Amino acid sequence: MVVGINRLYLIFNNKYAILVGYFYTVIITGLTMYVILSNNMTSATYIVFRNTVVIEFALLSFNSMVLYKNTFKKFVEKMEMFDTMLNIKNHRQLDSFTLIHLFMYIFIFAILFILDLLYILNFDNEIHDKHVNYAYLAMNFAFICHDTEIIFFCVLLTMILRRVKIIKGHVRKLFLRGKNSSNKLEGLSYNANLDVSHLHNAYDLLHTCSEKLNSAMNFPFVKYLVTYTIVYCMKFTIFFIMPCYCSNITTTQAATIRTMLHDAINTKALGKYERRKLKAFFQLTQDSEFAYALWGVIKMDMSLPLSYCSLCVTYLIIVVQFSRFID
Repeated sequence: MVVGINRLYLIFNNKYAILVGYFYTVIITGLTMYVILSNNMTSATYIVFRNTVVIEFALLSFNSMVLYKNTFKKFVEKMEMFDTMLNIKNHRQLDSFTLIHLFMYIFIFAILFILDLLYILNFDNEIHDKHVNYAYLAMNFAFICHDTEIIFFCVLLTMILRRVKIIKGHVRKLFLRGKNSSNKLEGLSYNANLDVSHLHNAYDLLHTCSEKLNSAMNFPFVKYLVTYTIVYCMKFTIFFIMPCYCSNITTTQAATIRTMLHDAINTKALGKYERRKLKAFFQLTQDSEFAYALWGVIKMDMSLPLSYCSLCVTYLIIVVQFSRFID
């Protein structure tokens, strides 16, 4: 919310608190855009860069407050239903964002902001234009908005990953008796005793959460693909690989669940009705994979960063070869 990304509707039910948050976000977004656009620097490169930052900052703020508000609300509702079904609601091992994290993020943000402010105060006499200096500070402020979006989606991806591990623990408990896991998250499966039918419903509910998340994070991630090779290449690489890694690990966990179910079907002595339910659950895990795709086209896993780098290198070589003819 500090940088204009406002999702207080996920935390508070008080409409007055949400309206105050929206009002603050509109003020801070408008003020930042005004400072960036109000300088007199005439460099063509700077103007293009400035306008790009303003447009992206405005779109990200609007996207967070309006476009996917209902989608995020349904995501949180489905996640709470899942936690209630598995008796893991408010468990400390599932906390992705604690008070310590909040103070840490505020502390880091304050340090970066103060360093930028000191930089402007020290070099003000050299540039002789305060508007340009403060516009530079405002653009750094807008860039933080991009980073917080990726961090936010990484937290949500991690929430789904942890719950997939808990489902895997339930499957292990039901069909691989005597093979206890040392994973603490899988150990939460002992908080509730679920049969195959309830596991079927829990898996389907969690998959619905992943679909809601997939639809909500299209714009920020596609925006990162567009600006990947332009600004902060190394930092963007790290932020881009993190969600791909979480997505890949989630898919691996789901594949492990299918393997255990397959072994249980083939090796366990099950009744006709129980075998039928188990096959239905196995079919659900095959038909509903935890695979994220940006706009349904770009598959988001660990192969995406490598394929994207390969594409960039290929066209870079083509451009270099054509530059010889131009020279």
